[in-house]
Amino acid sequence: MSDSEEFDSLKVIELQNELKKRGLDTKGRKVDLIERLRQAVNSETEGDTTRQNSMFTDDESVAAVINDDIISSSIVR
Repeated sequence: MSDSEEFDSLKVIELQNELKKRGLDTKGRKVDLIERLRQAVNSETEGDTTRQNSMFTDDESVAAVINDDIISSSIVR
């Protein structure tokens, strides 16, 4: 089931509560609330992907530093 279908089944008060949790405007017609919530959820999902990608990049950086340290220490000896 898609987010839109899940949101369609929510009552207006439930949609408003979800929007309020996210600090978003809670006024408007049900279709407006659903669209606003859908956009917020999509943004959150994109944000999670960006964070995961940046953590992966950080891990790569840490691995590169460790490799440089290993190479440097073996050269010094």
